[in-house]
Amino acid sequence: ERHEEQRRHDEEMCMLTERVERLKQLEALNGTLHSQVEALSVDVTRLQHTCDDSQAAWEESEGKRVACEREAEACRKEVEAYQQESAKCRVECQSEIEKRVAEKEREFVCKRDACEKEVEILRGSSVVCE
Repeated sequence: ERHEEQRRHDEEMCMLTERVERLKQLEALNGTLHSQVEALSVDVTRLQHTCDDSQAAWEESEGKRVACEREAEACRKEVEAYQQESAKCRVECQSEIEKRVAEKEREFVCKRDACEKEVEILRGSSVVCE
């Protein structure tokens, strides 16, 4: 009986020793996992800052893009207005040039006719003189 009791006691001690060793392993593993969680938490925080910075940079560039698009649209409208004004001016200028040319042609015709009449008069008076 004493021998049996010693054997059970030895088995219990062996099991307890195994449990203590297993507990130590689990505690070591728990410490390792805790360290990894802390490291991952630091990485997540760093990535969140990077993400926030990227988001801010994107929003800034998006704002600049929108402003450039607005400026380009305003410029396009200004160019269209200029082209319309330029076409209008060309038509008006062409019309004015044509009026002036016609006026000068009339003046020329009138002067030419007057000169021709004067030449005829002078020719007529020179015939009288001969």
